[in-house]
Amino acid sequence: MGGGGSGAVCMYKDRAGMASMPIGFVAPWEMKGFGSGVVEELVGRAQRHAANGMGQVFRILKVKGDGRCLFRSIAKNLALFGGRSLPERLEKQDADALREAAFKVICVDKREDFRKKGIIEGDIANYCTRMRNPDFYGGEPEMFVLAEVLQTPIGVYLQISHNKFQKLVMYGAQFAKKTKDEIRVLYNGTNHYDALI
Repeated sequence: MGGGGSGAVCMYKDRAGMASMPIGFVAPWEMKGFGSGVVEELVGRAQRHAANGMGQVFRILKVKGDGRCLFRSIAKNLALFGGRSLPERLEKQDADALREAAFKVICVDKREDFRKKGIIEGDIANYCTRMRNPDFYGGEPEMFVLAEVLQTPIGVYLQISHNKFQKLVMYGAQFAKKTKDEIRVLYNGTNHYDALI
């Protein structure tokens, strides 16, 4: 599903370090030099939404197909959770911050773990080089990581008829216990994600 990588179940410690997980995770707010505040705000927004128990809305929000589609789709969900509008400039900024957070975990902090466990198909150095390119779309590895970073489940859906959607997979399912809500992305079956809200 996008990104050229295959996924494997991997878990990380949460922000408070409460979960015991096989691969340690350094959250964005713990990263040196990661002080832009964008990811921190996105995490807070997801957590506030979970705490509010807001209802489900299923509507497709089309996302620009520029390689950031997965990250833009997640950003659109988070903007909805926070009750804020998301003009193009902020959507791109949020998407790039989400990509950077995933890159930091996959390619810097836990690179060797990802390589050893075969979570990334092929050469991880090549994958990480491509991941820095904004037109390289994210997929399973990025969703595994971002569900943990945001402490919010990410559901991947496929549209099977006009108003019917089938959930293909949920990343970060352990966070579903905290809320009935989830980040929803709509996969087109080949190489694009839209937001499903």
